[in-house]
Parts: sequence; C-alpha cells; structure tokens
Amino acid sequence: MGKQIIVISSWKTSLHNLAYIIIRNGWHEVPAIQKVIAGAGDKPMVAVKYKGLLKQLAPEEVSSMVLAKMREVAEVFLGTNIKNAVVTVPAYFNNSQRQATKDAGTIAGLNVMRIINEPTAAAIAYGFLRKESIVGAKNVLAFDLGGGTFDISLLTIEEGYIEVKATSGITHLGGEDFDNRMVDHFVKEFKWKHRKDISGDPRALRRLKTACEKTKRRLSTTEETDISINCLFEGWPCQIDYDKKKSKKNSNRIFNIFLQN
Repeated sequence: MGKQIIVISSWKTSLHNLAYIIIRNGWHEVPAIQKVIAGAGDKPMVAVKYKGLLKQLAPEEVSSMVLAKMREVAEVFLGTNIKNAVVTVPAYFNNSQRQATKDAGTIAGLNVMRIINEPTAAAIAYGFLRKESIVGAKNVLAFDLGGGTFDISLLTIEEGYIEVKATSGITHLGGEDFDNRMVDHFVKEFKWKHRKDISGDPRALRRLKTACEKTKRRLSTTEETDISINCLFEGWPCQIDYDKKKSKKNSNRIFNIFLQN
C-alpha cells in the first residue's frame, strides 16, 4: 500500500453522529460527541463556530444541509430537477422524531411525500415486493447496522404490503464504535512505537479516525492492509500494518453485544 496524506482542514467545526442527538429528548441526554447546548424547551442544539461566528443549529437544520447536498448530487446524476422525495428513518423513531426529519426535508426545499421505515426500504430495495418472489406471507429479518445506531426488525410481507412486526436494537452502537476501537488500537501502537501519546491531540485523533474508516473499508475486500499518515504527531508518521485477524480481535466485544441483542 502506498502512503496517503490525510488532511482535515475543518476538524474543529466538523459535525457528526447527528442521529445521536435527534433521538434524544433533552440536551443533557446527548453524549459528549460535540458541543451540545440546551435550546428552547430543553431541545438539544449544536453550537459550532463558522466564519468567526458562533452559530446554534437544531439537528434538523444540519440534516437539511445533508439532504440538500444529496439532492444536488442526485440532480447532477439524473440531469433534472428534484422536488419530491421519500425519506427513510429508523423503525423505532417516534412521531416527533419523524416530524423533525420531515422538517429537515422541507428546509432543504424538498416535498417529503412519505417517511418510511428503513427496514421497509431495505425490503423494497432487495426486491421482496416483486410478485414472483412472494408466495403467501413471508417473514424477513432486517439487520441494520448504521454509523451510530443498530436495530433489527422483523417484517411480514404479504400481497405487496410490508408490516413491521417488531423492532429492537441499540440507539448508541454502530459503525462508529468499530472505528473508535481501531483508533484506540492505533493510539497504543503509536505510543509503543514512538513513545508519543496522541490521545490528547484532537487534530491527530481526527486524522487517525479518518484513516481508520478507510482502512476498515479496505478490509472488506482484502485480508491485510496498513495505515499510513505523514506527520501525524510532532512530525512523526504513522505506518502500521493491520489485518482482518486484528480487526476481529478488536471488535469481538461489539459482536458479542449484537449477538446478545
């Protein structure tokens, strides 16, 4: 693997894991993943500095920016304007959370025609509604591991209709946790190799986490790879080998949680 230089120019103002916030009822329930403050009615708001000004954004405002970008990408790909959209949400979202998602679409300039459950969308995407694939009622188990949340749903499909029979999961466990386990591993490896502790440097940790995300994806198609970052900390590079065996060892605890649920 060749070396790669990873630059995160806006690491202090990057927002992530908004799903953690939109599923919480009050700001005090939100994990310390970014600067979250109390808004009107105890609503969690994200405080971020942008162009020298401190802004307070509701989760749906940030979500609307993501939807607007997705709309822009889709319009370029399709070569036409997009006005209508169907938006998916986790099956456990309540009415207020679904409304917040719909509001995000409206802010993005979209006419949100329907809000549907993510496992239902998965069943449609995998062709379970095709007439030739259904004989009588069919039960489908949808395993949904997202970036920050995990849920599993039992669906019944019959005569073109999909019904969510049951859903369960963990609202604070997802792909992000695999990345964090990898980061912890490489922080220890870097400390052992260079006698340098980067755990207190947010910028180095952000760069390392970005590299871990890419390494995780590469391990989907290869047995071994490496992580390579120039000048990660105090001029020291990070060049460490990593393989599926190490990945499974670091992730065993997370897999056990999935099996228990």
